[in-house]
Parts: sequence; C-alpha cells; structure tokens
Amino acid sequence: MHYLSTGADGILFVVNQIGLNLPALLAGIAVEDCAVSLLLDAGCESEAGRYLEFYKNKNLTGCIFYRQSTQVIYHKSLSANFVTCGIYINPDKNPVNELVQALGAGVALMDKLTNQGLSAQAIAAQVGFCVSIDSDFFVSIAKLKALRILWNTVLTAYGVSGAVQIHAISTSWTKDSFQPHGNLIKSTTAALAAIVGGCNYLTVQPESENEPGNRAARLVSAVLREESHLSKVADPTAGSYYLASLIEQLVDKSWQQFFN
Repeated sequence: MHYLSTGADGILFVVNQIGLNLPALLAGIAVEDCAVSLLLDAGCESEAGRYLEFYKNKNLTGCIFYRQSTQVIYHKSLSANFVTCGIYINPDKNPVNELVQALGAGVALMDKLTNQGLSAQAIAAQVGFCVSIDSDFFVSIAKLKALRILWNTVLTAYGVSGAVQIHAISTSWTKDSFQPHGNLIKSTTAALAAIVGGCNYLTVQPESENEPGNRAARLVSAVLREESHLSKVADPTAGSYYLASLIEQLVDKSWQQFFN
C-alpha cells in the first residue's frame, strides 16, 4: 500500500514461496483500480489458482507470469484485461536470443494447450510476455515492436488473432555503483524505450534500495506520461526509417535462428 500511495499505479509481486497469506498480502489494494501482477518462481505455480480463486468475483487487471515457461498453467480469465499465461523471458544481451526464446516458449505453450483440447483463440487471449529492457534505447524499442510482429505471425499461423500483453522490466545490470545518479538516467531511458516500444505494463528498477531511490523509480513512468505526454501519441516512432530497419532486422534474424 505504501508504494501505491506514493506514485505507483500498479504492483508486481515476485512469488518465491507457496501458501501465501493472500488476504494479508493484498489488504487494502483495490484490484479493480490498479494492475496487480504475479511473477511465480519455480515451484510456486499453484499460487496462480489460489490468487484467481481469491479474486474470482473481481474485474482484474494485470498478468500472471511463470519463471519457467514449461510450467505455465492455463486458467480462464474472468477479465479481458487480465492475462493468466504469462511467459517470463530470461534477459540476454543479444535481443535476438530473447525473441527466439519468446517464440519457442510461446509456440510450445500453444501446442501443449491445443493438444489438451483448448481452442487456439482462447489460448491467444491469455498469453503475455515479461521482457527486460535497458538503456540501449533504440534496440529496446525495436525488440518490443519486433516481439509483437513475431507473435502476431505465430497467431496467424494458428488461424487466430489477438493483442499480446507485454510487461517490461528495466534490467539491474545497467547500474554502475560508482555513478548512482547516472543509474536513474539509465532507468529513465529504459522506461522511455519501453513506453515508446508499446509495453502494456512497466516496472522500473530503483537506482538504490532506499526510499528516495524507490520513489524516484515509481515516479519515472508518471513523469513520462504526464509531462512528456507519451500517452497522448499513438506511435511516437512512426516514420522512423532507422527503427523500421532495425525492427525488420530483428524479425528476420529471429525467424532464421528460430527455424534453425
């Protein structure tokens, strides 16, 4: 509640143990008014069902992500704004490797669930990706846009369509201990790239684990939204030849690596 009352408009819980006391954890949080997402570590997959049962009569917003993509469990969402089959993409310095990882995990999930008798359209509506972003501005933008293109192509191959949900998280390895305030600039650059790249949800890692650092990280997206007016532009990158070329390169290289 402290974070939600001091700048955050959503929250991501990293779940690393089972049997959570959900009433205590979520006390005071109006899930209809803010996005609440879960990132489930290995062995904690059962918490997804408990969470959905706890809020079965609520209009949820957010995602449930699984650290291990092979352990994703399909749950029918009761809300169009809540994704239950979120795939966590392990960070990699090579964006093509991340995109191929997303393709492989996504296709494997589609195949597994369709073989269980679920419709491809129902599955497509529940798939989302949790992706890292960093201060490599143009590459981060292109990676998110390429992911949407790649996944839309996958859905077309299954004969369905859908808008994939993407949760972007700034990576911690961009931080330099000897320039702590430079870290905030890097985090802001990463956040700007994520928003311009079209993410649905954004988590900005703090430059330092203290209250000023945490508060600054929480306010980055609000400043970009309210003062830079990024929420009022459909696509700030439209018409950029460089970005279009970079996106095309990532898409082509990802397909080549995926099929090889």
